[in-house]
Amino acid sequence: MSGLSPEEQRHYTEQGYVIPSYRLPADQLAELREAVDWVIENNPDARPEHLVSVHVINNEPERIKGHPAFLDLVGDPAILDLVESAIGRNILLWGAHLFCKPVKTGMEVPMHQDGE
Repeated sequence: MSGLSPEEQRHYTEQGYVIPSYRLPADQLAELREAVDWVIENNPDARPEHLVSVHVINNEPERIKGHPAFLDLVGDPAILDLVESAIGRNILLWGAHLFCKPVKTGMEVPMHQDGE
């Protein structure tokens, strides 16, 4: 993977967003689905809309128990190539929030780019 295509970069520059043509491989997507299920199952006291720092492996009772698949995802060379081609190499992971909204239940969440 070499990042965004010139057309995708142009779209990002002009529109402020892009939907890359890149797709995760099926095996990686299956692993992430299993990781989502694991995080939900191993954090029974947390609302599924509030699963924060899921990239951190944690055994403290008051914290969310994360899964290594999420840290692997943000370090994936193909993902990094896409991000770097959009915003440059000076990037860091500030946090990871798994947002799972159960069907017909859970919090009301308005559509907004930062979830606020």
